[in-house]
Order: sequence, then C-alpha cells, then structure tokens
Amino acid sequence: MKNEDLLADIRNKLSPASHLICLVGEYFDGTKSAEEFMQIHEHIKEAIPKAQESIEYVRKLKL
Repeated sequence: MKNEDLLADIRNKLSPASHLICLVGEYFDGTKSAEEFMQIHEHIKEAIPKAQESIEYVRKLKL
C-alpha cells in the first residue's frame, strides 16, 4: 500500500473516534435540554463500538 493510501485509510478509520469525541463534547457542554441530552447519550452509545473497532484497526496496522 502506498503511503498516501495508507494515510487516507488511517484518516478514514479515525473518523468514528473523532465523531465520538465531538458527541462527548456536546454531552458535557451544559447547554442541552433533557431531551437533547438523552438523544446525544444514545448517539454516544452507538458511536462507541464503531470508534473501538476503528482504533483497534489502526492499532494493528503493520507499518
């Protein structure tokens, strides 16, 4: 795999983790209503396995 392709692959695999970080930031920003808070909570629960999977993929890459 070319370096450019490898870097693009890593960026793509880190997107779920980046999304999770954004969701957690919204969760703790203190400006959400109870309903919004619960919606974000559900999105976080859905995002965690995707982020874990993508981080594990990157961790196992042989460079």
